[in-house]
Amino acid sequence: MGSALTYITGYNFNQGSAILDGRDVVSSRITGLATDNITWGRVFVLDLGIDVGLLGNRLTAGFDWFDRHQTGELASRYDVLLPNEIGFSLPAENLNSDHTKGIEMHLSWKDNVRDFNYFVGGNFTFSRWITGTRYKPRWANSYDRYRDLGSTEGRFRDGSFQLVSVGQFQSWEQIANHPIDQDHYGNTTLRPGDYIYQDTNNDGYITDLDMKNVTYRVNGGTPWLNFAFQAGASWKGFDFRAEFAGGSKFTYEQQWVMRYFDGNTNVSQYLADNSTWYKDIWDKNSGFNIGKYPLLTKGVNNWMNTHWPNSNWQTNVTYMKLRNLEFGYTLPDRMIKKAKLSGLRVYVSAQNILTLTNMPGGLDPEMTANSGIAYPNPRLVNAGFNLKL
Repeated sequence: MGSALTYITGYNFNQGSAILDGRDVVSSRITGLATDNITWGRVFVLDLGIDVGLLGNRLTAGFDWFDRHQTGELASRYDVLLPNEIGFSLPAENLNSDHTKGIEMHLSWKDNVRDFNYFVGGNFTFSRWITGTRYKPRWANSYDRYRDLGSTEGRFRDGSFQLVSVGQFQSWEQIANHPIDQDHYGNTTLRPGDYIYQDTNNDGYITDLDMKNVTYRVNGGTPWLNFAFQAGASWKGFDFRAEFAGGSKFTYEQQWVMRYFDGNTNVSQYLADNSTWYKDIWDKNSGFNIGKYPLLTKGVNNWMNTHWPNSNWQTNVTYMKLRNLEFGYTLPDRMIKKAKLSGLRVYVSAQNILTLTNMPGGLDPEMTANSGIAYPNPRLVNAGFNLKL
């Protein structure tokens, strides 16, 4: 992304200060070279689809395949050298592109049996974000190219690389007999409770080369797969409607547990809850929940035995929510005509009242923050009426 004022040279103020001749001089810094050689990005969409209606349009269905190609994304040229004394880099230009490809499908049925009307339906979308052209991408070797999802043309953009956790060490004896050098010190720094990592390349050591991309889009954005179901009915003034929505193939990373006491999080309260760690929350001598969390460690960000990026801290999520539920009743004309009303409907509705998910800790699967300090979607219950004069 670039600034909307890239075509104008300006200054950033309050960029530091220095004492010169006994005075505190506050500096400014030029924003960079201006350029008028940029345009709005362009989007080209190819959509091939079919819609059908059968049995008097009681049964309807549709299918679409789409390719959204976005060009003109901003990037800077790295191969034009400027002296350091200039103090700024080249401006961004329309150099890169991306693709989003996917499919959509919907199916619905509606009918009536005398006074009873009803409908059911569903839809889903599956899409992937793909790296398009990049300005002169460069890698030191083929492995770096394999790991660089954002610069390798034709690669899926989502996901992250991490070690695959295959368990936890249960005893000192198990550590002593472990055939893989996990800590690069002959496993002398390992302790019971540390994670066991998969030696993916079978070289006898745990390194970055053992990391695999086994996740989807991490902590934010749209899941690869989205789906929804709807159902409703009406009978003699009564009406009902329910809407379910869900998603799958996205990843949540629990950094609020992975790096406890790190940053502005509420993790201390989380760790203070004995139900997180102990088998018996009333007995601190009952032992830890083996197989769920590692031992507490000082300097967690640098402790490779536990806090390297690994699959233990990540969950590939699937969820479904009862997004909306509504019951209503429309009063018959004979009951409201004396009040000179043309229509009156009373209703009660609720949103987000039920969630089925594999998210850890009962978290809202639509919460994108990984720090543990975000609010979930609220659960609401409403009652009201619709009045027509």
